[in-house]
Amino acid sequence: MTQAGSPPITPPSGATQESDGTGDGFTHLGNGHLLLAYIAGTFSFSFSLIVTFMLPLRARELDTPLALIGFLIGAGSLVAAVTSIPSGALTQKIGPQRVFVLGTVLCTGLSVAMGFTTSYFVLLIVQLALGAARTASWVAIQTYITNVGHPSQRVTITGRFSFATNVGTMIAPLLIGPAAQILGYSHAFFFIAGVALFFVGIGLALKPITLARAAPNSEQSSSAGFSAAYYQMLTRGIQIAVILTFVRVWYQTTWSAFFPLFLVEGGMSEFFAGTVISSTSLVATGVALTAGRAAKLGSRPAVAGASLAIGALALVVSPHLTAIPQVYLISLLYGVGVGISLPLLLAMFSEEAPPGGRGVAMGVRTSGNQVAALVAPSLSGVVIAAVGISLGFLASGGVAWVLIGAAIVLHQRRVRGQRAGPTEPGSV
Repeated sequence: MTQAGSPPITPPSGATQESDGTGDGFTHLGNGHLLLAYIAGTFSFSFSLIVTFMLPLRARELDTPLALIGFLIGAGSLVAAVTSIPSGALTQKIGPQRVFVLGTVLCTGLSVAMGFTTSYFVLLIVQLALGAARTASWVAIQTYITNVGHPSQRVTITGRFSFATNVGTMIAPLLIGPAAQILGYSHAFFFIAGVALFFVGIGLALKPITLARAAPNSEQSSSAGFSAAYYQMLTRGIQIAVILTFVRVWYQTTWSAFFPLFLVEGGMSEFFAGTVISSTSLVATGVALTAGRAAKLGSRPAVAGASLAIGALALVVSPHLTAIPQVYLISLLYGVGVGISLPLLLAMFSEEAPPGGRGVAMGVRTSGNQVAALVAPSLSGVVIAAVGISLGFLASGGVAWVLIGAAIVLHQRRVRGQRAGPTEPGSV
């Protein structure tokens, strides 16, 4: 897509700016700088995981009621759902490398504050700020990685990026457990601050890239990004991508919230239940590297939708495959859905957004994810409590399949419209 009136893009030293002839500027980076970008991509999920691991333990140490602990954990996602789009607008204005560094610096300082406080309410305030800071760094690095490499290489690049994020989620639990045991719950947050500080260094080492900017007074030039996000959401391609990214997080959060508990209460040891969960990341990590090949099997929405449908199938059959080794079939199906879909979704948002609005597009994606993360466990929990986990997972999987079907129908209508000639508003 082109952005009329966008100023020329001047690449920073060491980065080569080119165009594919469609107005879609892209930046070539050397393998070393790409590796740094992949490493930076491990920050957000792994940091969120270790903070989420430590917060309940620290809050419980401070005699916090369980109900308030749940609110404490969810507070970060609530803020992230609101701040994702402004983070994208800021990224578009000052550059993804700067926003990533800013986010990691804030995460470092806020983690130190968590280590010092002995008040639940201070923990809550810091957690709110931490949700915004972590989200800013995640939006920034997504924007960074989807603006490097030729458009034909984006799925391969985002596949490697997805591989790195999954590796981060595999390593993080191995680090925070011993840190909590050796340092204690409060001092473990200083270790978390050290992790964030490491990524500050990675961010400073990233090669700055220059993004296309929206023309002044255009629909993509709003300061906070909400107006730009609104106009993007009117386009059919972004609508399809938002539906699919919502589905991805919808069934992920439902499964991860209730299936481990179901296994343990059914008699499986915590150790083996943990191996089921970790094996999904292992599968997703390997499968992510095949996303480039998978993308050649069909259109982006069709392949992403098919992989997500497989993931939803894993959710539906989970309660019926709880014995070892059959339970690891769930990990295989679930890992395929997670591993293939992320690279394709990143590429879809990048390709459907105007060059001057990709930062906002990544904010839209992240906001959709956060809404799904908030809604899915709550609604699924109510259904599971009423009808049991088998029917509850079936209902949740059914919702996922219906949404996938809706996205595919919208995609097919869009393709037919493009073949027929000029498109109507909202169908582009």
